[in-house]
Amino acid sequence: TTALTAVLTTVLTTVLTAALTTALTAVLTTVLTTALTAVLTTVLTTALTAVLTTVLTTVLTAVLTTVLTTVLTTVLTTALTTALIIAPHPHAATYHTVTS
Repeated sequence: TTALTAVLTTVLTTVLTAALTTALTAVLTTVLTTALTAVLTTVLTTALTAVLTTVLTTVLTAVLTTVLTTVLTTVLTTALTTALIIAPHPHAATYHTVTS
């Protein structure tokens, strides 16, 4: 009886360990992969969207503000200078007239 118990214990332990390890590995791999994929996709998408939106908005605002300010200042300065030189105000000369 003792020998049979020892053999059955060894055989059942080996068989059940192998079966449970295989089954649990398969189940847990599938469950964890699915769960973690869903959770990490949501978390990373949300986090990265927030961070990248903030960073890109800040950077692009700064860059575009600088570029547009420089370009528009140059263009408008040139246009206004040209316009004033070509067509001065009709009363502009009266400001420089010296009366005797």
